[in-house]
Amino acid sequence: MRERVARLEQAIAEAVKLASPALQQVINDLQALRGIADISAVTIAAELGQVSRFDGARQLMVTAAPCPARIPAASEPGAGASPKRATRT
Repeated sequence: MRERVARLEQAIAEAVKLASPALQQVINDLQALRGIADISAVTIAAELGQVSRFDGARQLMVTAAPCPARIPAASEPGAGASPKRATRT
């Protein structure tokens, strides 16, 4: 399984080298954010598509923002349960 993951990561790295300079710049810019490495940056860039279609950062964030999950306080019933992530419809 590790070998397969390594091959897929290498294939993604090679695909990024063949991508347009604009897409490569978006991927590099995303990696400047804390917690965003190669695969995460490529995934986000692929999901966003053409970043220039957004009027600004606010519109991009509204479009891409996940709905936060509510985590119960330790004293609440179900506090040990894993909260389910809400999805936008």
